[in-house]
Amino acid sequence: MAVRVTDSSQERREDPGERPPAPARSRTVDDMLDGIPQTAGVLAGLGGILGLVYGIGGAVMWLRFEHQGLPADQAVAMMPKADLLVVGMRVMIIPAIAAGLVLLGLASLRRSRARRYDELAGQRQNAKDPERRAELDRQLDRLRDLPNPFRAMPHHVRRPARLVAALLVFILFLTVPFSAGALAWPVMLGALVAYWVRLRGEAPIGSGRIFPAWRIAIAGVLAAAVISVARQTDPPVQLPSVRVVARDVPEVTGEQVASERLGDRDGAPVLELAGVLVTATDRQVAIGDPSSGKIVTVPRDSVDSIVVGTPLDQRAPPRSLLSRLTGSDAAWSVTPLELWCVNERYSWNRILDACQGHARIDAPAPWLRPDGTLAGVQVRCPEEATDDCRGFFTLRTSDPAPSDTRSSALRASTPPIEYAVARGSTVRIRLVVAREFVVDHWGADRDPVDVDLVLALDRRGDAELAVADSTLDVRRQRRPEAEPDTAADAENGSGEGEPDDPEPTPSGTASPEPTSETTPAAAAPASPPAPAPEVEEIPTVTATP
Repeated sequence: MAVRVTDSSQERREDPGERPPAPARSRTVDDMLDGIPQTAGVLAGLGGILGLVYGIGGAVMWLRFEHQGLPADQAVAMMPKADLLVVGMRVMIIPAIAAGLVLLGLASLRRSRARRYDELAGQRQNAKDPERRAELDRQLDRLRDLPNPFRAMPHHVRRPARLVAALLVFILFLTVPFSAGALAWPVMLGALVAYWVRLRGEAPIGSGRIFPAWRIAIAGVLAAAVISVARQTDPPVQLPSVRVVARDVPEVTGEQVASERLGDRDGAPVLELAGVLVTATDRQVAIGDPSSGKIVTVPRDSVDSIVVGTPLDQRAPPRSLLSRLTGSDAAWSVTPLELWCVNERYSWNRILDACQGHARIDAPAPWLRPDGTLAGVQVRCPEEATDDCRGFFTLRTSDPAPSDTRSSALRASTPPIEYAVARGSTVRIRLVVAREFVVDHWGADRDPVDVDLVLALDRRGDAELAVADSTLDVRRQRRPEAEPDTAADAENGSGEGEPDDPEPTPSGTASPEPTSETTPAAAAPASPPAPAPEVEEIPTVTATP
C-alpha cells in the first residue's frame, strides 16, 4: 500500500489493484432484515382477516335485507365500510369463541399428552427391569393413539357412558331448530375436530415433527365464518326498527314507506316514517319498508329525530325435527338459552308454562252484521303469559277447495288491527269490513266463506300466534233490521226487529257474547245470571279492497 503526504496533511490512498475491506454490519441490522419476512407475513395475515371480516359483514347484511324483501344489493351499497366491518366482527364473536374453545381444548390435550410422553420416554431409557420397560412401552403406544376419554373410565362404566352420550346427541338433534343455520354449528365443529385428527396423524406425538398449528387456526377462522353466515338464513332477521321524524320531504309518500303526518312546521309537513334501519350517516338516513319492498332516503338536514328499536321480525327459530315428525300445531325448538314455542320464548325457569303463554282466539261462529262489523270473535290472554298479550288480528280468506262450487272467493285479507289484552282477560275484536271488500273478494252472492282468523306478533303476519279455521256467514249483511249480537239471541228470537224469515245460525255452539249491546230479553233469563266479565273494546278498522 502506498502512502503520500501533501500540504502537511496525511491522506491514505489505496492501491488501485487492492479491493477495499467489506464494512462490518451491526447485529441490529441483521435482526431487522431477518424479521422482515415475519413482519410481512403477520401484516398479510391481519389484512386477510380484516378482508374476511368485511366480506362476512357484507354477506350477513345482504342476507338480512333479502329476507326482509328489500333490494339487497342497493341496501348494502348504501352502508359505510366501517359498519360492515363492525357487523362482521359482531356476528363472528360467538362462533369464533366456540371454535377457539374447541381448538384450545384440543391443544391443551395434545400438550399434556406430549409432556407425559416425554416423561415416560425418559423413564424407559433408565429402566432396567424388562417388565417395567414393557409396561412403559404400552403406555407410550396409548399416548401415540388418538385420545379416548372412555378408556379412562372403569370397564363396567364404559358402555353405559357411551349409551348416555349417544342418547344426548340424538335428543339434541331432535330438539334443536332443524335448519341449515342451526345444524351449521355441529357440522363445522365436527369438521374442525376431524381436521385436527388428520393433522395429528401427520405429526403424531413422539415423532419429533412440529404440529402445523397455523393450519388448524385458519380452519377455525373459516369454520367461524361459515357459521356466522349460515346463522343468517334462519329467522328472526336482526334488522333494527326505526322511527324517523322528518320535515319538508314532499317526495316521500305512504306508498313508499309507512308514514304518519304529525303536523306542519314553517309551512312544511312533518312526517313520522317507520320501517327498518338500512343506514344512518352524516348525509342521509335510509329507511326500508318490508311491506312495500322499497328503501327511502331522507337528507340528514331534514331529520329532527331518530328512534331505533328492536327488530320488527318477531318470528321464532325454525321448528325442531321432533316437532315436525309429531305434526304438532305448536311449533317448538330448543336453543341453549331458551325454549321457543309458537313464536314465544320461554326461559328455563318457565319450562312448565311452555306453549301456554300465547294469545288465543275464541270464535265458535263469527258473522258480519249489516253494517259490516265482525261479530263473535274474542281474543283471550292466558294467565301463563309473562306479560300482557299484544299483536295484530287479520281476517283472511282460506284457499278454496277445487271441488267447492259455492264460493268464488279469492285469497284476500283485511288490514291488520292491533290488539292489547291484559293477562288473564278477554277482549272482543271490533273489525269493520267494507261492503266493497265483500263483493270484490267474496262474491256478489255472499255465500258463507271459509276464512282464517289470524293472530300475529307483526303486521305482516309472519310471526303467527294462533290461526282459527271458521266459516264466516256474510249473508246477514242483507238484513236491514237490527241484528242480535249472539247466536243464542237468534235462536231464541229475542232480537229487536227480528226478520220474518231468519237465516239459520252458523254451525257450532255459541255462548252469549259479553257485551253491552245485548237486548234486554236475552239478558234476563228466569234465574239471576252470573255477572258478565268486563270486556275491553278494540277500535274499529275499516278493511278496504
